Amino acid sequence: AADLRALAGALPRLQQLTLGPEPASNAWGCLLPCFPALQQLTLSTPERTSAVTLMCWMCTAPRAVKLVLHQPSEEVQGALAEVQGVMREQGVRSQVQVVVKDA
Repeated sequence: AADLRALAGALPRLQQLTLGPEPASNAWGCLLPCFPALQQLTLSTPERTSAVTLMCWMCTAPRAVKLVLHQPSEEVQGALAEVQGVMREQGVRSQVQVVVKDA
């Protein structure tokens, strides 16, 4: 999270950000506040992002943002399907548009 805050200080108008496979769990909460212009977050080959992490981020995003999962593992795809199902059942609309790119 500290590295992201430093990056945000240097690039406050950053609109797109690509992170490695697994951002630290405490990084999720600082992404949107630290990057006020962020419109798209891409996770490159995510392997273990949990349903709880996705649910928290998707339900609390204060503004519209696109989350691109580039070549996610089956575990991450399953977690995403679980989150989207629960949100649909509960009638929760997310500000996060999720895009899965297989290649």
